[in-house]
Amino acid sequence: MINLRLAALAGSITLALASPALSAEFGKPVMMQAVAVKTARQSNPLLYKLWSDLINKNEEHFASTGHSNPPESILFNEYSSAGRTILVSTIFLNQFCDAGPNSATSTALYASCPLRVAVVSGAEIQTVKNAKACFLDARPGSVLDLDPPPTGPDPKTTGTYSNLVTKGNSIAISTLQSGHAQPECAVTVPF
Repeated sequence: MINLRLAALAGSITLALASPALSAEFGKPVMMQAVAVKTARQSNPLLYKLWSDLINKNEEHFASTGHSNPPESILFNEYSSAGRTILVSTIFLNQFCDAGPNSATSTALYASCPLRVAVVSGAEIQTVKNAKACFLDARPGSVLDLDPPPTGPDPKTTGTYSNLVTKGNSIAISTLQSGHAQPECAVTVPF
């Protein structure tokens, strides 16, 4: 049995996929959920703990420049498989993200940001793998502050996705921009 838990600001939803017919559908990428760092501090303490080192450094950096409200957001999904929880997330922090492809002359909307895949047992983080991933969230209120449709991208077809690859014990990350895959954003992280 494989569970996918999508945490939202108001709570969480668990989708249990037990039948073989549904498990085949499970292999599809799922758009990562978004949460503001300040909200995660209360609503998902484990997610906040996973990123606390970079969050603290980013807040110190912004405080030293006279700014008290740095733009911060986390995209994440949680998977349960074989008795363990796999937490995949990427974080948007100005100090640690490269928005180079997202310049005035570029059509790319994403930023390259830190990615972490954590294996969790109970309330303890057992292992963490670090990588980079494309952070793209076109939903209203996103930290990226993209124009809404019709001038901006459709939030239903633009974002960062994750997929649990059970045969390889890995997480695949992909990014779609207006329904088109961004090959430079594809990354697979074993756990």
